Amino acid sequence: MGLFENKTFANGTLSLARIIASRGRGRAFVLVGGGETLQALDQTKMGDQVDFVSTGGGAMLAYLGGEDLPGLQALT
Repeated sequence: MGLFENKTFANGTLSLARIIASRGRGRAFVLVGGGETLQALDQTKMGDQVDFVSTGGGAMLAYLGGEDLPGLQALT
């Protein structure tokens, strides 16, 4: 998994992207983030099955880890 830009390693990453996307839209809340993750999801053509997409992978992980994010604080 990872380094999916290289065809030798693409199968694991793209398979996982398909599995995760197939659980979205009702079965589970699917949230993905990060530029490379979005590229892998785009290659599977299953992006419409995902409930939420974040382009900021590091910021999303920080938020999920309990950190406050200034942009979200301004909204509350």
